Amino acid sequence: MQNIVEIPVGQLVPNPHNPRGNVGDVTDLAESIKAQGIRQNLLVVHDGRRADGRERYKVIIGHRRLAAAKQAGLRTVPCAVAELSEREQRELMIVENDQRSDLTLTEQAAGYQGLLDLGLSTEEMAKATGRSTRYVRQRLKVAAIDPGIRDRVSKPQQLSLEDWLTISEFRDHPQAQKRVAEAAGGGNLHAVAERERRRIAWAQWRRRQLDYIGSRDDITLIDQMDWGEYTSLPDSVRPGGRTVAEALEGRTGPFVARVPDEDAEMWQWDIRLAIRKTDEEKAATAQADRERQERARIEWERTRRINAFASFCLNLRIAFLHGLVRERRRTDPEALAGLAGLAAGLVFAQELPYRLEDYRKDILEGLKPTDPTLRAVCDLSALVENALSPEAWEREKTLESIVRPYYRLLERLGYEVGDDEKSALDGAYVKGERE
Repeated sequence: MQNIVEIPVGQLVPNPHNPRGNVGDVTDLAESIKAQGIRQNLLVVHDGRRADGRERYKVIIGHRRLAAAKQAGLRTVPCAVAELSEREQRELMIVENDQRSDLTLTEQAAGYQGLLDLGLSTEEMAKATGRSTRYVRQRLKVAAIDPGIRDRVSKPQQLSLEDWLTISEFRDHPQAQKRVAEAAGGGNLHAVAERERRRIAWAQWRRRQLDYIGSRDDITLIDQMDWGEYTSLPDSVRPGGRTVAEALEGRTGPFVARVPDEDAEMWQWDIRLAIRKTDEEKAATAQADRERQERARIEWERTRRINAFASFCLNLRIAFLHGLVRERRRTDPEALAGLAGLAAGLVFAQELPYRLEDYRKDILEGLKPTDPTLRAVCDLSALVENALSPEAWEREKTLESIVRPYYRLLERLGYEVGDDEKSALDGAYVKGERE
């Protein structure tokens, strides 16, 4: 049993590895100490001597009590002096602070990183602190985020663990991680993260196609595709579709290829392949071909752009519904009633000719909530989602009757509308009704 001794506050120093970076406001605690004294002693270890030769002690447990005692004017505080290794000190500080609700995620993460720096494995940390290995690994992922990146987060105290883990996901892509961190705290985090995931996948896919093009002698890279000189091959080459090798299989070159820049917009992610025209072909079709190609290009780019945007938004909405079920969030009864009304209107308008099971299979595969209210939200959302085609974003009529009401209801359920979606809801993609 450790003896309790009174130690002058001037001989006590905070532990530099304390997970709690800031003890916060201790005014109330100081008033309590003035009235009743310190009821629970501090735990300290020897830390050499001061310049005046007096013993110095480092606090392990009781940083807030020490700060409050100083504020209350106490000259000494009761302490238990222990002999602890550096590892034991850090383990005790984490166990003491990890249970406190006011300890931030970054402070938790720093504590576990300190144990990792001492050579402890994830399993050893979990055992020492009474936490699961998954809990420890998640905090270490947060700790691994570069301080310069963390500083870009505007409201770090408001971020959830999921938000921090989303930022840590981009550790190997500093520029993408910087953009995701800058979006954190502003309600646009998950939309930006999804965009960056797609950009990373595009860059990797693009590099593989360029490597293949470079391995062939019959393909020439060009910066601009002159449709008066070249005839485009009909096969589309883009991420998730055909590759350059597949598009050229069975064809005879030489070929030319135009590859978009790595920072191109999503709707521009197509590699164009072509062959050179003969003089006779150029003479016969030059003007007509240019006009036709230009009309086709404009419509094609618009279609690709709206399809890419619609697919992107659909993935965000589905992810939100999965999160709603996973976290078992409470639902707004008025939002549920609104979804029922919107879905019923689509059914009566004969917009939804199939069975409910078909819609759930297409949109919410694998999502089976047990809560009846959440199941109703998912079923009704699946009905609406199947009526929300890419073309819905292009027509003011469907924007007003389906898309905008649906997004208002989703917002009532907690959905965060991204900047691109807000612009589209304001009519950015509307090109006029074509009845």
